[in-house]
Amino acid sequence: MIKILLLVDYSSEFDRKLLRGLVKYSKENGSWLFYRLPSYYIAMYGEQGILKWAKEWKADAIIGRLNNDTIDLLKGLKIPVVLQNYHQRSVTYSNLTGDYRGTGEMAAQFFFKRRYRNYAYFGVNGVVWSDERCEGYCQEVKRIGGNFFSFKSDKLEEKSRMEVSQWLQQLPKP
Repeated sequence: MIKILLLVDYSSEFDRKLLRGLVKYSKENGSWLFYRLPSYYIAMYGEQGILKWAKEWKADAIIGRLNNDTIDLLKGLKIPVVLQNYHQRSVTYSNLTGDYRGTGEMAAQFFFKRRYRNYAYFGVNGVVWSDERCEGYCQEVKRIGGNFFSFKSDKLEEKSRMEVSQWLQQLPKP
């Protein structure tokens, strides 16, 4: 039986569908045993705790949302690791991710079909899904000949909210 250590949260619909998909795949393709460490485990025991747990349980693979510090520690396990990353893609392990550029293109097409001429994008700097959605959106807007405006924030604080509000008011209408 293959043992899979899961470091996946249940808080989002994406996470719940991911877990359902893993169970379905396991049922169709062989016996897998899953053990899900709760999200607080990482906070309480850190990366070393995950490493220790994976070794003691003799995990055959890890699937989860991890930060870069954890990625380096997991190199010593010598087992497959699939990462669900939100901030940046891993160059070492397989990435469980979406087609963020395609999502941006699809959004631009949605508004194009409704005859919009001006397109705006609000995003967060340095987060892979936001950066790539913006790239896809911008490229598609340029391809269809629209006017593109974007605002990217480093964090959402009161000052940023005021800047976003001013930016929105300055955008061309409609």
